[in-house]
Amino acid sequence: MIARFDRYILPLLKARSDCEFKLFFPPNSTLRYALIAQESPDAFKACLEFKKHVITTASKLPNIQVFSFHNIANIVDDLNLYTDLAHYSGAVNSLIIQYIANQ
Repeated sequence: MIARFDRYILPLLKARSDCEFKLFFPPNSTLRYALIAQESPDAFKACLEFKKHVITTASKLPNIQVFSFHNIANIVDDLNLYTDLAHYSGAVNSLIIQYIANQ
């Protein structure tokens, strides 16, 4: 994932310094993260490393903001907001949009 980001996405972000980009990591449920960590620790570690790489790398560019919603407990811990372990409701979309718009 990191190599693909560096090869395909990062050059685009750098080349379009005239554009403002807002990248975000969706709020997967805590239960989903726990299951991935339990069932496939290597995949979980790779996901965390990718997220750290994107945040660290992209945040250095002045035209990019990176948002992560994994630590908003009233979203990620409330399974009523999810249609399954990964897909969240329209209400969560609205919260994400409001948060990004207010930054």
